[in-house]
Amino acid sequence: MPLDIVTLRVMSLLFAALIGAVLAAMQRTTRGTIPGLREWALACLSWGVASAAFVSRDVAPAFVAIVCANATLAASFALLFMGVRRFRDRPLPWRALFIYVAVVFVVLWLFTYVHDSFAARVVTVMGAQAALYLAAARELFRGDDDRSHRAACRFTAGALCVGAGVALLRIATLPATSGSPDPLQAQIAVDVLYIIVSVVAAVAVCFGLIMLAHVRLRAQLEFLASHDSLTNAYTHRVFLDLGARELARAQRGQTPVTLLMLDLDLFKRVNDTYGHLAGDLVLERTAAVLRSALRGHDILGRYGGEEFAVLLPDAKAEEGLVIAERARARIAETEFGTPAVPIRITVSVGVAVSPDGRGCIEDLVALADELLYEAKR
Repeated sequence: MPLDIVTLRVMSLLFAALIGAVLAAMQRTTRGTIPGLREWALACLSWGVASAAFVSRDVAPAFVAIVCANATLAASFALLFMGVRRFRDRPLPWRALFIYVAVVFVVLWLFTYVHDSFAARVVTVMGAQAALYLAAARELFRGDDDRSHRAACRFTAGALCVGAGVALLRIATLPATSGSPDPLQAQIAVDVLYIIVSVVAAVAVCFGLIMLAHVRLRAQLEFLASHDSLTNAYTHRVFLDLGARELARAQRGQTPVTLLMLDLDLFKRVNDTYGHLAGDLVLERTAAVLRSALRGHDILGRYGGEEFAVLLPDAKAEEGLVIAERARARIAETEFGTPAVPIRITVSVGVAVSPDGRGCIEDLVALADELLYEAKR
């Protein structure tokens, strides 16, 4: 099969369909928990549709093969950018994007039917690609990510920058092709080279998007494995692991650690009177109230049932008592039910301190638990 523009367009179509199917399958299997996947799948679909329209140039009218094809390709750049914004949990500039698509469509129509200009169409579409790719790369470079997220973001952003560079180089070659002794053949040669390089860049971008989705999915699974699904507090096992690490750190630095054990008073009565759904709501909101009473680096865990544990690094006994009283007071002041069915609860607290980090986390928990039940009596 000769390496001509039609062959390359068909290859682009097949690749876009394959990657779009992969992204759509990921969107479906993750049930929309990974933002941006839908927009990326639609971007690949738009890219494939544009490639199919370009291939049909010999049989389709110019409106389809030129105007609609280029406008659809430009829309794929916008969809990719929207997906990156959504992945970053940032608002989407819907109005600006709609205006962008409308302006690109009108400009392409003008430079096809009013003043036929291949160069103007290239500048319009390639300029849009470069601008949106660079904007998407900027979004990925921004933010304070962990190491795995940072690596995936930088790879994808780098691929987007390469794609933008390819688009700008395509614009830069326009004067050279128009000034060639055989402009048509020069234009075909440049188009073949551009399609090859842009497909390679697009492959890198698409693999980067899949990497981003994979890293986000792994982070979500790790969160589910380490956090209680109802309260989003750390699970019993993870809390003990984090507590052991924190005690080891405190022992090295000879700094204090305080541990709070909190138990909801008469919680069984809430379940028996209002039902287990109401009890779940109380537990969920109790965890939220506790977080509001804690410092940013404190560690909250659901120890079991209606019992919570809080580790306070670098907190002496006096500060631990202040935080415990603040948490107790806020829970007592909070109305956990609905205006029609108000529910109020109280909490008992046990406070244990390791002045220099010595001992093990299990002993500290046992001491706080003993003091908790003394408080309940």
